[in-house]
Amino acid sequence: MAFLVSWFLVFSLIFPSAHAKKTGQKNPQKQAQTLCINWPKVFAQEAMRRIPPTAEIVSVTPFYNDTEQSADQWISEGLADLMMRYLAVDPNLGVLPEKQTPRLVPEKPVRYIVGGLFQHIQDWLRIFVQLKDGKGNLLAQFPVETPYPLHQQFFSGLKLASVGIFEKLGHKKINTKQLSIIENETGSVQSFENVIKGKMALESYDPNKIEVALVWFQEARREDPHYPMAYLGLMETQGFLSLHKKQLELPFGNHLQILESTLKEMESVTRKKPSAPNRYLEAHVHYVTGTRALAKENFEKAAAELEQAARLVSEDALASYYLGQAYDKMGRADLAGQFRNHAEEINPCLKGK
Repeated sequence: MAFLVSWFLVFSLIFPSAHAKKTGQKNPQKQAQTLCINWPKVFAQEAMRRIPPTAEIVSVTPFYNDTEQSADQWISEGLADLMMRYLAVDPNLGVLPEKQTPRLVPEKPVRYIVGGLFQHIQDWLRIFVQLKDGKGNLLAQFPVETPYPLHQQFFSGLKLASVGIFEKLGHKKINTKQLSIIENETGSVQSFENVIKGKMALESYDPNKIEVALVWFQEARREDPHYPMAYLGLMETQGFLSLHKKQLELPFGNHLQILESTLKEMESVTRKKPSAPNRYLEAHVHYVTGTRALAKENFEKAAAELEQAARLVSEDALASYYLGQAYDKMGRADLAGQFRNHAEEINPCLKGK
């Protein structure tokens, strides 16, 4: 698969708009140069769609900086991010950051809120992890104290707090192995801090801030070359850049090539592989195969391939756009409309094209 992905990356660099050129159709990318995609909204919506229907929604809020030291502001987001990762180990919970919960539908309300506050007093960090019900009533509080900075107890204290939350919720099957993996991913609080700052820049999904995200993730990798999250941050950033430029009909294959080389470096240095294949790389193979099949009027193959691409990267308006075209040619007006609507929901500039 690695060779196949690399070949398709080369193809995309040379022929970024092969389908439109071969069919002679107007290229929706070309028509959407003034991109009207609200990336934060799109990524938030897709994150919520991935939550299992039966999961209980947990909203995780930034932790209040009680001692108000400006240098500690990143800790507010860092504690929330680490708690989200610990809590997400439980498949019965749908864990979302607070900023995404206003987009929830009434049928899926917030059941629990996790947050709290922290105090930085001399060389100690005192954290109060709070579990509340959906209305904000306090159910339990878990105090954590750790030497700070540069002490690994920073990670283990929050792991114990997450176990306490699971027990309070009556969830007896706790994946302690996965919790320990997260706890011991790095011993460097500095590297973790850089990852958090990188994620804060990336999750603005503002192309003007993406270079900042790359710098922070690179610094995280420099601080701890064995920290998987530093590599995953770099890969997710390159994946977003490829997605953004793809919608604008700008060359994007170089970002996927960097992503692929970063993945290989991660596997070589950390001796660890991601839990699943990279969705951007996998989707790209299906996207190129599907658009080529569409250009050759092999509509069934085009639909099969493009459906895989749209499933893997559901934020990609063009994958859904071309998938709608394939189904339209097959006489499947229902599916054509469904995917065309999804494409236009992501990128309203595609309406009427």
